[in-house]
Amino acid sequence: MSEIPSLEPLASGGYRTRIRFGEERRRFRILIQDLELAKVRALVLVTMGETIGAAGLEPELGAGLLTKAGAAADDNELQKILATLAKIAGGVKVKRITEDPRSAWTVRELGEAWTNGTLAKEYPDQIRVPRGDDKNISRLARHIYPVIGSVRVSAVTLADVESVMASLTGKRPTQAKLVPLTRRTIALTLNRLLNIAVYPLKLRASSPIPKGLVPKAGKRRAMTYLYPDEDRALLGCSPIPIRERLLYGFLVREGCRVSEALGLRWSDLDLKRGAVRLDKNKTDDPRAWALTPGRSSGAGDLRRRAR
Repeated sequence: MSEIPSLEPLASGGYRTRIRFGEERRRFRILIQDLELAKVRALVLVTMGETIGAAGLEPELGAGLLTKAGAAADDNELQKILATLAKIAGGVKVKRITEDPRSAWTVRELGEAWTNGTLAKEYPDQIRVPRGDDKNISRLARHIYPVIGSVRVSAVTLADVESVMASLTGKRPTQAKLVPLTRRTIALTLNRLLNIAVYPLKLRASSPIPKGLVPKAGKRRAMTYLYPDEDRALLGCSPIPIRERLLYGFLVREGCRVSEALGLRWSDLDLKRGAVRLDKNKTDDPRAWALTPGRSSGAGDLRRRAR
């Protein structure tokens, strides 16, 4: 009986092992998180390597079969690969199918390709780099990757998705219970990621997320605001840099988000007519409006001092 090769844990999840086939000896990934199941899969790869070597198959063909076997999502897929190997080893000519390397992508690999802009460059009409990218990266890294990051995208099930959502309710020892709105944003991030896998990447036929799984936002908290005297005191506080006070005054009067204000360019402003145009924003809702004069709270004096 063949010996189980040593398994090296991967930071992204799963394991890596070295398999000999013919004169070759290479490392292959096993996309299984459970150690005992990974050992069983490693033993299958060892047996495949012996068959490949005995049949004298060309190295790249053998390596391709071992790669697919290591990344196989379930026993049915693995059995198909083993059947193909048996046919080839028996002398049957099998038509080669060029497989997209992305078909073996894990959730983490797909998420990183999405947030770093790689997919947006390839599919500009279907995929854009998500706004608030740092937040998306944080949601994926903190809440999604630790649970299903090493799972193959094509193998993600409803149970996997439910595991992610359960981890947000404080059921994991290291995870605090998150409010409904936060759980909703995480669920929407995962939903978008799996929809990308469906189209345009075509890594799976459908998303495992059913209607109704994404939590409702719940009641919003009361918004805070500055009273006129507080606004006047803030804008007149000289220890605060003038550019920061201008930003605070603009936000109070125009009601836009900080990210929207920081993203404005001179071309978005019409100072002659006192108007501003905001084409790009978080909600994809382009809008334009007249700038608030802001005379009642001393903003005019602040503008003159800033010149």
